[in-house]
Amino acid sequence: MTGSPGVGHFDDDLLGRDDTQRMVDLFLGDGASHGGALIFSGPTGIGKTALLEYGIARAQARGLVVLRVAGTAGHAAGSGLTELLGLLLEVVAGDPAQEKRFANAVQHCQDSERVKLSKLVSTVRAVLRQTRATSLLIASDDLDRMDPTSYQALSMLAARLDGTGTRMIGTVHAGAGRHGPATHQLEPLHEDAAYALLERHFPLLSGRVRRRIVAEAEGNPLALRELPLPLTRTQTEVAAALPTILPLTERLQEIYRPQVSSLSAGARDVLLAAALEGTGDLITLEALAGETLEAAVRDAEEARLARVDDTGNRLVFRHPLARATVVALASPAERREAHRRLAQALADRPELHAWHLSQSVIATDSTTAKLVHDAAVKAMSRGAVVSAVRLMTRAADLSADPRQRARRFGYAAAISVDATGDLTAVSRLLRDARESDPDFDDTLPAIVTAAKTFLLSEGDADTASGLLVSALRARSEERMESVILLKSALWTLLRVCRLSGRPELWDVFLRLIDEYRRHLTTFEVTVWQAAADPARADVARLAVVDREIASAMTDKDHNRIIRLAEACAPVDRLGEMRAALWRVAQSGRNGLQPTTHAIRALNFLCADALTHGRWSDVDTLSEEITRLCEGNSQRALFWLTEGSVAILAALRGDTERARALTREMVAWAVPRDARVVLLLAAHARMLDALGAADFEAAYQYVAEAGLPDLTKSSSIEHMQMSFDIVLATVHTERHREAERYVRAMQASEMASLSPRLALQTAACAALVAPRAKAARNYETALALPGVNRLPYDRARVQLAYGEHLRRVRATNEARRHLRTALNSFHDLGAQRWAARAKAELRAAGDRDTAAEPAESAALTPQELAIVRLAANGLTNKQIGKRLFLSPRTVANHLYRAFPKLDITSRASLRDALASLQLEDTGVPTP
Repeated sequence: MTGSPGVGHFDDDLLGRDDTQRMVDLFLGDGASHGGALIFSGPTGIGKTALLEYGIARAQARGLVVLRVAGTAGHAAGSGLTELLGLLLEVVAGDPAQEKRFANAVQHCQDSERVKLSKLVSTVRAVLRQTRATSLLIASDDLDRMDPTSYQALSMLAARLDGTGTRMIGTVHAGAGRHGPATHQLEPLHEDAAYALLERHFPLLSGRVRRRIVAEAEGNPLALRELPLPLTRTQTEVAAALPTILPLTERLQEIYRPQVSSLSAGARDVLLAAALEGTGDLITLEALAGETLEAAVRDAEEARLARVDDTGNRLVFRHPLARATVVALASPAERREAHRRLAQALADRPELHAWHLSQSVIATDSTTAKLVHDAAVKAMSRGAVVSAVRLMTRAADLSADPRQRARRFGYAAAISVDATGDLTAVSRLLRDARESDPDFDDTLPAIVTAAKTFLLSEGDADTASGLLVSALRARSEERMESVILLKSALWTLLRVCRLSGRPELWDVFLRLIDEYRRHLTTFEVTVWQAAADPARADVARLAVVDREIASAMTDKDHNRIIRLAEACAPVDRLGEMRAALWRVAQSGRNGLQPTTHAIRALNFLCADALTHGRWSDVDTLSEEITRLCEGNSQRALFWLTEGSVAILAALRGDTERARALTREMVAWAVPRDARVVLLLAAHARMLDALGAADFEAAYQYVAEAGLPDLTKSSSIEHMQMSFDIVLATVHTERHREAERYVRAMQASEMASLSPRLALQTAACAALVAPRAKAARNYETALALPGVNRLPYDRARVQLAYGEHLRRVRATNEARRHLRTALNSFHDLGAQRWAARAKAELRAAGDRDTAAEPAESAALTPQELAIVRLAANGLTNKQIGKRLFLSPRTVANHLYRAFPKLDITSRASLRDALASLQLEDTGVPTP
């Protein structure tokens, strides 16, 4: 009962349990000195014992006398209660009356087979009330594992400690029974804490493997620590190398071993089939078990291993560890037999039939390999790329012929680049292919995979395009090994063209489309041609795109949705794809769809959020994209996202951040000639200069990146800069150049592409129009359909219109538009543009320009916590570690807080907080 480890001793065990630790501290504090019980419940490994030990250490540090009771189920009846009474006897030593009462109670407990527990508990409670001068803490781990008599007695005592001055802290397992004490249920760790725990113990796990472990552990700290232990080195690096059901350590098997071992043979067979089948489909299980299914399910539910879901159609395991334990305790022969029977039951579902059949054989089998190969092709054709990779890899494993084996590994690698973006897994598949066939590198699967890898990892458009163009030109239609691979190669070449932005490469792409037209759908030909030259995408082509967008609203083929979005982006139609893209992104978050698809979907959503004024979404989405890209080495996608982030920083007036980001973008893009990234960087710099009214600098930034020639062709990135280009050109008195540019805009199809481009086309016409006609053009622009969904672009046009009206002395009308623009800029957080609008309002004679939306001055609780820590000198990284946030999230919160505090730098934070006289909300400060 003496000595106490420092509280820091428990930091590792209690990661993510800050709220629960505070609960323990409050329970042991002076405010709870009247007595009571705090009993934690939860499954094995959830952290109950760690919290118990933390409570004991805190109690000892506060001077409480700790009485540890450790009775177990194997001991005699009442052994735990006897142990407690003996410890209490030591506490009352020196008080003859109390010693006698306790001695009698102990003797009664030891001698009587039918202990009157209520009388004993009343005696203990009475003694405790008379010994309040000594602060006691009764502590017991696994109360429910004690003998029944002791468990019942301690449960009764826990409920009656109020007013005794004695406290009890203990643990019980989930589902301990109705007659136990009242408990506090421990929830699984939050995802952020789970990742932090894995990072601390297994820093070398790849990002995708880490995500798989977190998903399988479901917030159980013991599982997080144990699941990585049986993995091979390859499995810690390559998520695709992980088995469908993860292996378990003996320690993890022990969590559910008793329940599994207690099942009947029939129930174990049903659960094994359910575990291997993966979905728990009761129709499939009934085909295997027949009339015995009902009894087997009842046994599984009574053992708390599985339950029938709310739909009544599926048998669902209560935890992934329960499923894994069922598989781990089955012999290899039992697993193969279960797979064989599942293959028979799923004969009408070719992909599942092929998979289970492949798992029931040991040696190479050409017939089964061909069946599995065909199933993989069918899965790919419907967009199930993860299943396609798994099936094709298994087909390769079963192939006896080395060349066939290599080709199938190659197909799996080519699909896997798009499916997961896990380039380590792709490298492993390519290595297996080369080991089977030394000439593999000259095959189309190898070339397509290499091109995709160069593009994703390095953004090397030159190398990727060289590989693809050479391969496609060298293979006539008769020699084309796979139409699926052909289309994959052309989609990849589209991405290369988009990244590179070189007109000559677009020309090659269009010629290849013509060469292979007979293998392509009308949709593919149409959208690729539109992407190559969106300024000339006529109504007929756009109608094809719009029809496909309408069908995507309910499409489950995420591969097709991403490809459609890639076609929509160049013609400015991402907004129409928003709902479908969110489905893809959410599935990626849930681990149901490939990470690469999720990143692309998030990237498109980020660009759409920037366009439509949902700037806080840009912050959130860009952070998620950064995390996913870092875990998959997909740098090209990362830099495209950074373009949106840099532009947003410029729009918010954060010059320092915009310049830092664009420097990094240029440094990455120049060696790779990634012109679209250079163009995004130029746009961010241009916007930053325009916000400061430095029109010459703005013009030079875009001139350095290459002024577009809309009479020939142009990218969507160029077209979206049109208003800024014309504005800078007009304000630097390059009037003829501005007029030529506007005429080219009007002669193209860009105004028909989207409301945004229609607004820009009309507004640019107003910028170059004679004064007498400018107002009519501005009114036309602001009256266009869909303009109200573009708050930033609309506010920019209103600002320009207000400036024009002030110059022609229509001051009342000017103030109306300028005030609307000011409010929009305030709502968006575009502070520099708000300052521009405010200055124009003052020049127009409006002195009441200080008012802002009432909500803008209020810091959110999260912003307040971050601001306080930053004001005390903590870096973003230190703040993030303390609040379980990433440094980027901290930076985004600070940037939103600065305008609310009317400051522009961290140096002013302390004074700003003092001036606000904010009420203390308990946020910790160092």
